[in-house]
Amino acid sequence: MVLALADTQILTGLGILVSGFISLPCGLSVYHWQMVTYLAWFAAVTHLSALTFLRNYFYNHRTKLAWRVVLMFVLQGLLMGAAFPTGHFDFTRTDYEALVEPKSHAI
Repeated sequence: MVLALADTQILTGLGILVSGFISLPCGLSVYHWQMVTYLAWFAAVTHLSALTFLRNYFYNHRTKLAWRVVLMFVLQGLLMGAAFPTGHFDFTRTDYEALVEPKSHAI
């Protein structure tokens, strides 16, 4: 049961990020891009925490472990690409001269 949930989390994170990257040229807002990134981070962390419970299982099944490691590196690479440009989003500023508003286009 835990194995299926861990696989679901990694596929969910990949799906969220791929759909977010596809939606960028269509006018995805900064707020929604940040939510896509946060959801993908949450899926990645959930997947990693599930793997800690499956240590003994993966010790006996190395091939299944290798596939998950490859998919996790793909997910982490996409997350780094998604999180790097979101570092300058600051929605806590209250002045009217803020450069980025939540409704601005993320691209």
